[in-house]
Amino acid sequence: MSAEGNANAVSPEMDKAIAELKERFEKKNKVVALANDDQEVFVSLVGQYGDNVKDWTDGADAKVFTGLALTKSDNGSIRLLPVASEEEVFNDPTVRKALYRYYVNKVVNAGMEDDAQASQFLVVAGNFKQKFDLDAFNFMAKPFTMILRKQGLSGITKVSLRQSFASAAFAKTQFPRTTDAQWEEILKMAKAIAVKNNLDTSIFEHWEATRKVQTADTSILNLDFAALSHATDDDDEDEHEAPVPATA
Repeated sequence: MSAEGNANAVSPEMDKAIAELKERFEKKNKVVALANDDQEVFVSLVGQYGDNVKDWTDGADAKVFTGLALTKSDNGSIRLLPVASEEEVFNDPTVRKALYRYYVNKVVNAGMEDDAQASQFLVVAGNFKQKFDLDAFNFMAKPFTMILRKQGLSGITKVSLRQSFASAAFAKTQFPRTTDAQWEEILKMAKAIAVKNNLDTSIFEHWEATRKVQTADTSILNLDFAALSHATDDDDEDEHEAPVPATA
């Protein structure tokens, strides 16, 4: 499983990829190539360091350790490491128990934060940074908004549709003539269209699980009526004043 440099000529694209990976390694002192990454570029990078690399992959089962990592220690020692696949990691009882303890601590610690939200605790990954694929939403946003406008939601936009899917409170505030049951049905239909078109439905599933606890700002603003009554008194002076930044 040892990695050796490719002595053959490579394309300009390959040269660029190797240079970028090398720059990242020199900056971070670590790079990783998992099973789905371009391991050919990674192996070429390792080859550039030649005999300076300590190969710690000997004896590793290639079926278990499907990834590679290159690291540099504080004293400058460069090491090539085997990395187990995601499946093997979660099948290992020792690792699984350790990761579960980490998960529990993350949930509990999140609950101690002043700005914690209920929605963080209604899905398993609620306290982890989540990046959802919005292709499914974008696919049906335009036709949905057009149809909903014709049915009476004249002010709905792609943004407000997304916010209504994400928060029942927002939908009720923005569109008071609609019911939560109607929004649930619209969201269900959007998810069904995504399934029919082989699109990722995870964003809809997240909204289904958390939309009822997502808040909307319904606080009453404290308006300065005295300032409004003199709005035109100092127009000339105001034109020359520096703009005042808005506050939350």
